[in-house]
Amino acid sequence: ITKDRIIFVASLAAKRLDEGQDAIDTCIMNKALERISKAEMEEYKQVDFIPFDPAIKRTEATIVHPKEGKFTVTKGAAPQILELCTDGKRMEQKVMRIVDDLAGRGYRALGVAMSKGDGKLYFSGVLSLFDPPRHDTKRTIERAQDMGVQVKMITGDHTAIAIETARRLGMGTSIHSVDAMKSGHQQEIDHKSAGPYKNLGPDDLDDIILAADGFAEVLPEDKFKIVEVLQASGQIVGMTGDGVNDAPALKKAEIGIAVEGATDAARAAADIVLTEPGLSVIIDAMTASRKIFQRVRNYCMYRVAGTIQLIFFFFIAVFFDPSSSFENGEDEKNFRLPVLAVVFITLVNDACVLTISKDYVNPDTDPQAWHLKEVFIIAAVLGFSAVLASVLLLLSVFDGGDQKGSRTVSCIFFEDCKTNYGKAQTVVFLNLCISDIITVFSARTKSWFFSRKPVVYALNERKYNL
Repeated sequence: ITKDRIIFVASLAAKRLDEGQDAIDTCIMNKALERISKAEMEEYKQVDFIPFDPAIKRTEATIVHPKEGKFTVTKGAAPQILELCTDGKRMEQKVMRIVDDLAGRGYRALGVAMSKGDGKLYFSGVLSLFDPPRHDTKRTIERAQDMGVQVKMITGDHTAIAIETARRLGMGTSIHSVDAMKSGHQQEIDHKSAGPYKNLGPDDLDDIILAADGFAEVLPEDKFKIVEVLQASGQIVGMTGDGVNDAPALKKAEIGIAVEGATDAARAAADIVLTEPGLSVIIDAMTASRKIFQRVRNYCMYRVAGTIQLIFFFFIAVFFDPSSSFENGEDEKNFRLPVLAVVFITLVNDACVLTISKDYVNPDTDPQAWHLKEVFIIAAVLGFSAVLASVLLLLSVFDGGDQKGSRTVSCIFFEDCKTNYGKAQTVVFLNLCISDIITVFSARTKSWFFSRKPVVYALNERKYNL
């Protein structure tokens, strides 16, 4: 039988409706139509069709032709096709050797069979398909790994194909056959072991799932189980898929992602639906989400720190008696700022908050989680540091009161080492406004406040102006 004949027979076992064809059927049909016309193909009327099912791993069609009569064609995983064929036992060793050889080179192998006059299926040949990863897939996986995300491959393909694909993508070659794991025996692929599974208990298999780089020969229920085991270990799981069979796993995962061209069932089960080919947009989404997380974290620290500063400072300030230090403060028994000044301080505080929403941030290289204890400790340090500085300034201001006899610290801030109550209020007001801005720069970085843009640019600009 010729290669063109094998392609033609395989195309007869493909779904005819253009909108309902999967990638494999589309590829085979397009290749067949390069040799024959569409009119000739339509002479082979498809009266019955069994679509691909992961449980049986094949498609089957019943064909009626004016000259050749009625016959059956099927294509799918070679072992399953061989089991259906009358000559399967005789062909098995040769066919599986070809399948393993193709799989080791990253090619998918489909068995093709066709019935004859007696109604029995006879093996026609092996059809090889090459489905390389997209050009940007390796870079996408590298970026994900650089961001602290562990990438695992889940595929229904032969284990050897999965190992070769993983090797090309730089994912690691610890790929396990789910069939072998279930049956509890050792699977050997091209002198590489997929792992010894004999006498392993459920806990041992869970450990294998956690440590694996991927899984091959997977059924839909296996995907759900893999997601479940990863979640039980405390992992946050994201799952990509496109088919109806992926829907349960997409629903189970914390982040279900339906890729471009996914079925309606997969889209309904997913949290995110991609509208363009490729997965690189997922990395862009991760980067954007980590930036948002950084901004929200910075906002929380700044808001807590700013609240601590204002509440505790004004609480302490009311115990200062202006009448004892200032000549024009005899009517004031407690230090206070005018209402308009307090409103302005609040506006400055809110303006600083608004800038955080568009702040330049560096996304973290590792997955992030809320560490509220750390957030409140840092915010408390920033807030009480500002309170301490403001109180010390207030003490200096009162030291320079025009009713004071001896003055020391106030000479740093005031001409003639003295001031009046109005200037004292102005100094405190300016301090509270400026400290709000400085607190923003301190809350937005894990290092010194001047180590990140735009402060670095501002300092450089100041240097050049000088």
